[in-house]
Amino acid sequence: ESPDNRSARACPSRAVSMPMQQESPDNRSARACPSRAVSMHPPVGETSSLNAGGGIGTRMSLLPKIHIGTGMSLLPGRHIGRSRALLSKTHVGTRMFRLQKSSLYPPINSMPKPHTNLREIALTCLMSISQTRASVAAVVDNAFRKHALSGRERRFVNGLVYGVVRWQKHLDWVLNHYINPRFQLDTRHRNILRLGAFQLLHLDGIPAHAAIFETVQLAKGTSGQGGPAYKQRVSKTAGFINGVLRSVQRKAHTLTYPRLGDNPVEHISISQSYPTWMVKRWLEERGVSWTLEFCRASNQVAQLSLRVNSLVTQREELRQSLAANGVATRLSQIATDGLILDNLASSADEDVLKALLNREDIYVQDESAMLVAPLLAPAEMQLIVEVCAAPGGKTTHLAHLMGNAGKIIAVDVSDKRLAVLKKNCTRVGALNVEMLALDATQADLGFIANADAVLIDVPCSGFGTLRRHADIRWNRTAEHLRMLREVQLNLLRNAATHLKLGGVLVYSTCSIEPQENEEIIHRFLAEFPMYTVEHARTFLPHLPPNALTPEGFVQTFPHEHGVDGAFAARLRKIQ
Repeated sequence: ESPDNRSARACPSRAVSMPMQQESPDNRSARACPSRAVSMHPPVGETSSLNAGGGIGTRMSLLPKIHIGTGMSLLPGRHIGRSRALLSKTHVGTRMFRLQKSSLYPPINSMPKPHTNLREIALTCLMSISQTRASVAAVVDNAFRKHALSGRERRFVNGLVYGVVRWQKHLDWVLNHYINPRFQLDTRHRNILRLGAFQLLHLDGIPAHAAIFETVQLAKGTSGQGGPAYKQRVSKTAGFINGVLRSVQRKAHTLTYPRLGDNPVEHISISQSYPTWMVKRWLEERGVSWTLEFCRASNQVAQLSLRVNSLVTQREELRQSLAANGVATRLSQIATDGLILDNLASSADEDVLKALLNREDIYVQDESAMLVAPLLAPAEMQLIVEVCAAPGGKTTHLAHLMGNAGKIIAVDVSDKRLAVLKKNCTRVGALNVEMLALDATQADLGFIANADAVLIDVPCSGFGTLRRHADIRWNRTAEHLRMLREVQLNLLRNAATHLKLGGVLVYSTCSIEPQENEEIIHRFLAEFPMYTVEHARTFLPHLPPNALTPEGFVQTFPHEHGVDGAFAARLRKIQ
């Protein structure tokens, strides 16, 4: 069997992306929050945010690996054959953590034999991410439109791209041990090396020699191109790539992370592949144990969750219907309308999944997002205004809980985003929704005066959705968070000014940052003392105690609840 065929049989994991640029006023609230990014490819839904980490459609992510044939482990606590783990005893408190090999990696004989150069497609995606401000999901979608790939091939390409993006810092740390610091790598060859190192260190099922051979071919480019001098340069570059990757293969297991006890910032930043400023921030606010567990959980695959359309079916009825069609689900322990889908990995499963995503009785949504609409308790309300409504997950949930009675005014910044929301409303039969395009941070929201409630699902850092959006860890800065906080507070101010006495205001994010969550509420209440907090337990009695703060806010975390990180607060105007 040729190395080309052998090396094509692997499966994915995930990774990271490009620096964030200043957004235009037209786009800032529409694009600031990645969990509400709009995908224009059917099925629409919230699949854009779930695709990246939840295995929707063609995109899957896998848990960090870890073995290379009989080879080496760079991650804490794994011993394979005669290999030695980097830190075989990494402790947090008294608990040792171990990264488990993902069950989602298909066996080696299930991987596709390439009809096209799949690694070249992945490299093209990585170059596009490096050179533009496009999201990983958008770049991968564009690649799949250009290339006719099977389901396995798409998963392989997707896994390479997301894997390199997610583990970029870890990969660079390893590679830099074998690259002379005086040698200036261009972006293409840095990405080629990352691709090779990712396959060696994080993918199970690809023989090391095949991963190296195929990666080196990327450096050679099209054969027969250029004159003798050009070919000589290409040959030398290919030799350099080969030498570095051979060093990674032979020696990476001897590398040691900075000790967690001595330097927790660098240990977590390198071993879990997060920006130093971000890890430092979480350590100062949450401590070592929380930060390590959160970072590990946010590197893992997010399971696919489905919200039941209560207008047409009930949860148990839907679960039995899916089971009869060979789709196993289990009940969500967080959301009363939620089902958790077991992982689908085969081509046949993809067909099943595509059918699921277009059904009227199902909406794909993270369990944490399913908590927001019930917090409003909208059943008896006549008018609800939702600000920053697209792509429509919470809008359609409100419509279902209202039984399509009353009216919802869905507000977002552009007609394009509202078109996606309209499509989703049509698919799941949400008939009581009107749409309004405006910038809610600046526009006159006087029409809110007649509303019973306002839901503001604000643009945010999206740090609660890192499982699904590998690239945002590299696209955010502390300054960006500061700017977002002002947008969030302005949205609250503008809506609260017009809400009638007795009206309800719900504020929600997909963030785990106190500065975007409870601190925003505290600042708001200091300016608007006529509002008071209503404890979420009254409206969400099924929630586990650790998903509620002492002040009565909802706060979920991936490592504590197995769902995206999210926050919600319910306020009422009493004066």
